[in-house]
Amino acid sequence: MRHEEAFRRLPDLLDDRDDGGLLVHVRACADCQRQLFLLGRVDRMLRDSASAHGAPRRRQPTVRRLLAAAAVVAAAAAIMFALILPQNAHTHVFVLKTASGRSVGEAVIGRSDARNGSLALSAR
Repeated sequence: MRHEEAFRRLPDLLDDRDDGGLLVHVRACADCQRQLFLLGRVDRMLRDSASAHGAPRRRQPTVRRLLAAAAVVAAAAAIMFALILPQNAHTHVFVLKTASGRSVGEAVIGRSDARNGSLALSAR
């Protein structure tokens, strides 16, 4: 086997496609041995990189997402509270807070007229 052909076919050895003539040449040729070593290193680095990027990463919740979730929960609670409120109740104001105690909104529930209720939700 000529050196040029063997050099071109070195990647075949990385894929376990053994060829007797190619192996005989690589055993005797220092240039092909070095190139095969370098190809093997590049192949391992690419496989390691692909497996590291292929594994799904779980995103950590950010402060903004946590606050948005708290605001949604608070809005749902305010709506439920408005539905449960007795018909003759006066205006009620309550503050929506995160688990750490930070205020993220305010809800005002009242009557707009004899037949309709009013709910105002202000979020920060």
